[in-house]
Amino acid sequence: LGGLLAALFISETAIMFLLPPLLSLLPSVPAWFASLLNAGILAFVMFPVSYLLLFRAMARQIAARDRESALDWEQHALTRAHEVLFRTLFKRAPVGMLLIDPATALPVEFNDRVCRQLGYSREEFARLRITDYEAAESPVETRSRLDKILREGRDEFKTRHRAKGGDIRDVLVTAWTIESSGRTLLQCVCHDITERVKAEKRIRGLASIIETTSEGIVITDTDGIINYVNRSWEKMSGWSSGEVVGKVTPRILNSGRNNPGLYGKLWRTITQGQNFRCEFINRRKDGTLYA
Repeated sequence: LGGLLAALFISETAIMFLLPPLLSLLPSVPAWFASLLNAGILAFVMFPVSYLLLFRAMARQIAARDRESALDWEQHALTRAHEVLFRTLFKRAPVGMLLIDPATALPVEFNDRVCRQLGYSREEFARLRITDYEAAESPVETRSRLDKILREGRDEFKTRHRAKGGDIRDVLVTAWTIESSGRTLLQCVCHDITERVKAEKRIRGLASIIETTSEGIVITDTDGIINYVNRSWEKMSGWSSGEVVGKVTPRILNSGRNNPGLYGKLWRTITQGQNFRCEFINRRKDGTLYA
């Protein structure tokens, strides 16, 4: 509209300057001829001016809209590519992954791994609420945890899940909130740590046996540096763990009563994965000897 008004202004201005000289050249001009000449000059001047001011402005607006459309399309394509990448990673992840609706505690989306961990088909798992397979928390505790994640945005915790066959699986869960289609969901990663928990229990049991046995036990690395001694060894030698860990074994215990080649034979034997049995005469912290 601004361009059109500018064209009219320029055209009228041109008529004001061009029409009087043209009429003065003619001795007598009828009124209708003067009006016709006025309209002709107006059309002659207005057309190119309108093209320059109006149509070129419209062309620029169209080009700007085309650029915006191209940018919108590129943004849409980029967003779509990110969605495809997310779904690919989601489905192929080596751990259980799922999106939970916190209002219903039902899964919105999940990968096949979480189904295999608990022994359910996809159709069966889609109908399960968290409380249907949660084995460590009561429904009230589960509701409280969901509210905590919604409030704080993230949580990581260990729990236990009941598989379809009744087996109990130890699980490490990492959960955080995400926004999807105008609603808040919980994205959860479930690591099955059952075997790790079993191994840790075995290690703790072995450590308890080593610590409470009446036999003195010393653990060193291949260079003879002491890494661990149990309480029986501390009583037997008079040295505390803090005094000997990090030290070389023979330098602390050497009494000078053993064959020098005995230590070399010991290390050659055990580094080959074989057992070595021998009686050493060692020196306690107070200088007395023991075997």
